[in-house]
Order: sequence, then C-alpha cells, then structure tokens
Amino acid sequence: MPSAGSRRVILAFELTWTGVTHAPGNSSTLQIVAAACPGHRIRVHADPSHLDQLRRDPGYAACTTLDPVPVTPPAMFFGSTQIVSPARFRGELAIILAAVRAAPAGEPCLIFLLSATSTAIWAAALAARLRSNIVGVHVLLHGNLNDAVGWRTRNPLLRRFDLAATLRSWLPTPVRYIVYEPNIADALAQIAPRTASITDVVPLPVNLGDLPDDFDDHPTLGDPIRIGFVGQGTAAKGFDVFLDVAERISARHPGRVAFHVIGSVRPELMEAAARAPLAEPPGTQALSRETFTARLDRLHFVMLPFRGGYYELSASGGLIDALTWLKPVLATDVPLMRAFVAAYGDIGTIAGDLCEALDRIVTAADAQHYAAQVAAMRKARALRTPAVLAHGYRAALRAGFPAFP
Repeated sequence: MPSAGSRRVILAFELTWTGVTHAPGNSSTLQIVAAACPGHRIRVHADPSHLDQLRRDPGYAACTTLDPVPVTPPAMFFGSTQIVSPARFRGELAIILAAVRAAPAGEPCLIFLLSATSTAIWAAALAARLRSNIVGVHVLLHGNLNDAVGWRTRNPLLRRFDLAATLRSWLPTPVRYIVYEPNIADALAQIAPRTASITDVVPLPVNLGDLPDDFDDHPTLGDPIRIGFVGQGTAAKGFDVFLDVAERISARHPGRVAFHVIGSVRPELMEAAARAPLAEPPGTQALSRETFTARLDRLHFVMLPFRGGYYELSASGGLIDALTWLKPVLATDVPLMRAFVAAYGDIGTIAGDLCEALDRIVTAADAQHYAAQVAAMRKARALRTPAVLAHGYRAALRAGFPAFP
C-alpha cells in the first residue's frame, strides 16, 4: 500500500449532476474509494454547488484524502443523459484532459467516473489513452443505465456513440463498469454480453452521516402509521401507484395513516399529487437535505412501488435511505427486492398489491413483528457501510486494474 505521502492519485469526476442531486450517493461512494485506497489522493472534479453538498456530509468531510477541484460541467441537455452531443463530448473531454495533465507524471493513476453519459465514457477513455500512466477508467453506472434500452437517435453517427453502442464497443483504454447490485450485472450482461467480464459489483452504501446524534436506533410503530415515498416522484419509480394507495387507504382508514413525499415531484405528476391526501404539500423542487432527513426520520415505513423494467438496471436510493434510517419497506415484487430479502431477511413487506398489504398492516398492527423488521434492517445496514464495502472495492481494483497499486 502506498504511503500517506504518495503522489498517486485517483481522478474522480461528476460531470452529469450539480447541487444536491446524487450528492449523498457520491459522498458514500467516495468514502468507499478513500477507505479502499488510503494511500492515494482522490481529486474530486465537480460543479462547486455539488462539492458544497458533498462537504456537508460528515463522513465525506472526515476523509482527509479527498481534494475538491471545482469545474463547470457541460450545461447542454442537463438531465438528459441519453442525448449524444458533440458539444457535450468536447466539454467533458476538456475537463478530463485538464485533470489528466495536472496529475503527477509517471505515477499510476485511475480515472473514476461517479456518473457518466456515453460521451463522458469515450472522453475518459481517450484522455487516458494520451497518458501512459493512466491505468484505466472505472465507470459507475446509475439509473441512466436504462438509456441502453431506451430511446436512441436515428442519426447513424451519433447512434454509434450512445450508451447501448458504447457498452458493446471496444474502447481505446481499459474500461471497467461498476453496478450496485448483482441482479443489475446479470441484466447488463444480457444487453451487452461483453460487459460480463468487465463489470464489478460494489453495493450502494448507506450514508450514516445524515443521522442525528439523537437518532432512535429502535423505532416503534405509532399512530398514525406514517408511510413515505422517498426520492423523485416519477412514473418509472411508481409515484402514481403511491398516490393511488394514499387515496384508497386514506378513504378506508381516515386518520390512521399519514402519507409523506420525501422528495420532489415531476411536473407532469404535480396535478395528481396536489389532489392526493398527503401530509405536506408536494413540490417540484428538490428538498434541502435538512428537510429531507427531518421528514424521513418521522416515517414508520418507506413505500417502494417499483416498476420492474426500470429497476432491472437501477439500484434504489430510496431503499438505501430506508436501510440507513431503519424504516422497513412496503415494496412491489421485483428482482431487486427479492435479492435484498434473500440477503438480509425480513426487512419489510413485499407484495403484488401494495394497497391490500398496507390494509393488513393497518388493521392488524403488530409491534413485535415491526421490531423484528427493524432489527433485520439494522443488521443489513451494518453490512452496507463504506468501511465494510471498501474491502470488496479494493479486491475489484486489484483484479481489474493490476497495474494500479
């Protein structure tokens, strides 16, 4: 392992998102990398607003090897990761090239993409090709992995560089992919068989830095039962199902269940959300982390009305928030949830009909069963900390990039 004074660096990039978006997950991921490579400096290139959000996490702030590097990510097509844009590619390439040129010459160096458009993958691979000490590129694939099975441009040249094509392509430098769950790696291999040998699984970690000092590690079931939808309210994440359940259960059990939206709502769903019996008025703007965690702390259950297609290729930040805050889940039956139950036991209720499942919970509230579910969540949480997951990431680095010490 290199000494603390080593000039070896990891060049990490967040070129897709600004502000609070993906900041909690990026913070936890960087903590994994820092714990796995304690002798390396990690230069974190991101928009200043994103770096500010990262620094607010005590776990991130405690990592002394993380060096912030403010950059201005390409603003065109923000949020539309599926768009293949030459202008976006030029902007991403300029940022990565500048970082590569500033890295210590002659020392093995790794590029780590915290999130990536297809053009960023090509830009990182090209930049790495230009410097012999760049041993490769590690690409973390988030929910935008669904771009590989979604809309594709008809322009044949641009289509050659979209995510579906990129995953099937030979790239000019060693590139490996990271996904958060084994079932995602299996689904990715079905789409692009060549990725089966170059994909690492590094589970999405919990973020304990959000927990207040007075956090109740043994929550109990209360009245009313508080159910929350966590994250951005979109159709792909089943937000319309959540609203329907809220409407039906509130009519059946007036005053006994409170429904909370712990996040923002897509504009096209705001009209339906405004009509629903929610505890707080919904909004289209992201919540501050303080408001987010305060609302999450009050919940008894997190509802995860997953739609199978999206979550075959995506992990769930809402599920990890539930795990972090020890909130048993009420979720639909998809491979992601089956894998979690197989790994961690009774962490909540998995059902085909969430309304019927919640109806049973309300009419036959079982405090002892709830306590057992919380206990299962606590054990699962202990296995998903950055410190524990760092061992697996270190092993993945050694196997996938043997030239990187």
